[in-house]
Amino acid sequence: MDVKFKPRRVSWVRVPNDSLYSSDYCVFDNNRILVPLTLRGRLDPSEWTALIAPALSFYTGSRIKWKHRLASMFFIPYVLGTLTLGTFISFRVLGLHSGSLVATIYGFAFLCLFLLFFIFTANASSSFTRKLWLLADRRAVSFVSRETMLGVLKKIDAMKLDDIEALKKQSTSIWKVRRKNAWRPNIAQRIDSLQTLNR
Repeated sequence: MDVKFKPRRVSWVRVPNDSLYSSDYCVFDNNRILVPLTLRGRLDPSEWTALIAPALSFYTGSRIKWKHRLASMFFIPYVLGTLTLGTFISFRVLGLHSGSLVATIYGFAFLCLFLLFFIFTANASSSFTRKLWLLADRRAVSFVSRETMLGVLKKIDAMKLDDIEALKKQSTSIWKVRRKNAWRPNIAQRIDSLQTLNR
């Protein structure tokens, strides 16, 4: 996979936590591979490639990394728009009597627009990042066969682990974007994406 990253050790971590919040993923932290404790002894050594390869693809693939940086830049228009709107409303409020009804309306309108812009921007960014994770799965198929990846994901899904089941039931409402796990597809979405590959 032309990977320059060279992990030196593996750490088993409980899920969910700040680094790893789903048992169907692996992540990297400096020189470590973080793997879910829930799967210890439940996968064959060869089956771990189906979880490690997509993570390597996401974190090291130049094309995916570039798109991931682009997703993080979604907030730039939000910040610029907020500053512009805030400046305009501030000048309007300053020209009014403090505490007047019109000044209060301007302040309330700014707060509402600030929150709405943030929610929709965060939702667009998280949706884009989920697609990048699915792209990483598809890219990993070049190194790990689709049948192997599907077999491992279905095996994990059949374990009915609490964290995975919770993600599958999680609401897709845009009001949930503040959750970290809203930025990654759940295992059902990953399986469906691989099953439709090349169809």
